[in-house]
Amino acid sequence: MKYQLKKQLKKYLNKKIEFFNKAIELNLELAAAYDSKGIALYESKRYEDNLNCFNKAIEFDSTNISAQNYTEIIEALLNVSLFFFI
Repeated sequence: MKYQLKKQLKKYLNKKIEFFNKAIELNLELAAAYDSKGIALYESKRYEDNLNCFNKAIEFDSTNISAQNYTEIIEALLNVSLFFFI
């Protein structure tokens, strides 16, 4: 049962990411699409990938608080991860 839920969640998150990829293809400067894709990647625990999305969102909309907050969280997570592997 738990395996099935994880499998369904992964499939759902991949669909979300595909959707936001299409939105970005249609408008390369759509900050909201980068932000939303970043959140989906965050939910997938793909931290380095989503950091790139949030940086793009901030590049196109410097007032994007969501992207700024997630960037801080991810950088902290990545720094902690690096600490444990040193």
